[in-house]
Amino acid sequence: MAVIKTNPEETQTIEGVEYGATISLILDRSNPGQGPRLHRHPYDETWLVLDGTVNFQAGNETRAAGPGDVVIVPSNTRTSSPTTVPAAQDSCASMPTPP
Repeated sequence: MAVIKTNPEETQTIEGVEYGATISLILDRSNPGQGPRLHRHPYDETWLVLDGTVNFQAGNETRAAGPGDVVIVPSNTRTSSPTTVPAAQDSCASMPTPP
């Protein structure tokens, strides 16, 4: 079992392989208008919005998510996640650790 200390003020990537795990985790703390731009992954992404409002784009669809919402984006889907409005947000994403 691993307990990993994080900095609540910074975006961080926790690589699962460093802990013998098969998933990785991104803690995303973005200011309004920030966050990853359009991209795609060969695996599903699962996001949990902790605070704020996030506009997730997956393919041609855009949906807003707020605290407590879980967003699942299928593999190979063009996505931008997250873009925040109107306040800063906290979210975390889980994804498989690349081999």
